[in-house]
Amino acid sequence: MFKKVLSVVACLFVILLTSQAFASQITFAQTSAPKMLNSKTVFTTSGTFEASYIAPYTIISTPLGYAEFLEEGCTDSADPNGPGAVSALQSDLNAIRGANISISVDGIYGPETAQAVKIFQQYVKNKYGCSTMSIDGIAGTQTWTAIYAIQDGINPHTYIP
Repeated sequence: MFKKVLSVVACLFVILLTSQAFASQITFAQTSAPKMLNSKTVFTTSGTFEASYIAPYTIISTPLGYAEFLEEGCTDSADPNGPGAVSALQSDLNAIRGANISISVDGIYGPETAQAVKIFQQYVKNKYGCSTMSIDGIAGTQTWTAIYAIQDGINPHTYIP
């Protein structure tokens, strides 16, 4: 009997910690970047419920993987998920041969990064014939698809007409 009571108390403690973690993300994940409402299923002794929280940036799906929607004003410091999507984008742009992009990897999506993204988008449009590629300086679905395709040795035109 004591083990059952202890196990129920432990479960309630985990649920309490989980709900407080979600609440802290709601409180502190306020950025000017686009937001996406995510949810996780929490299992309890009386059933399940959805606990929602706000991610710092919108996660987008591309034909070749997932990425974060990034635009001017985004920073790595607002991203609690790890090394930073902005720095990753900056490094990826620098690594694309032929695009002639050389920007600092500082984790800040400012005018320099926005201009580098525009240069990359124009490069993809011209070199690979992706006529629908937007030249807007925003790292959205098309931009990340092109980056992933080039990294994988695939012509981006396969996914971006």
